[in-house]
Amino acid sequence: MLTSYLRDKSNNPIGVVVAVKHNDEIRLGWSKCHSLLERFNRQKGIEIALGRAKCNRPVKHPLPHDIRYALVNLLQRAEKYYKNVPMSNQAFLLTGIADSMTTLY
Repeated sequence: MLTSYLRDKSNNPIGVVVAVKHNDEIRLGWSKCHSLLERFNRQKGIEIALGRAKCNRPVKHPLPHDIRYALVNLLQRAEKYYKNVPMSNQAFLLTGIADSMTTLY
């Protein structure tokens, strides 16, 4: 499992993105707390992110920009780490790569 933490302006962790090999494909998950209302818990954040990575439910709302950016960077790391493992459709949808591909072609 690969992880990357999201941080606020004071460098405090506020979220996490994970990449995991699940059912022979790369899956992505994320978790982010509302930094003004709650404190980030690393263990709970990873648990939520792993749950999102392993489920097949589509994302109902667009992801925040900082999460999308972190997922794209993590996906690039995951492709090197998990060699010869295909990306899942879920990874394409979460990162917005599918959206940019449709506008290019």
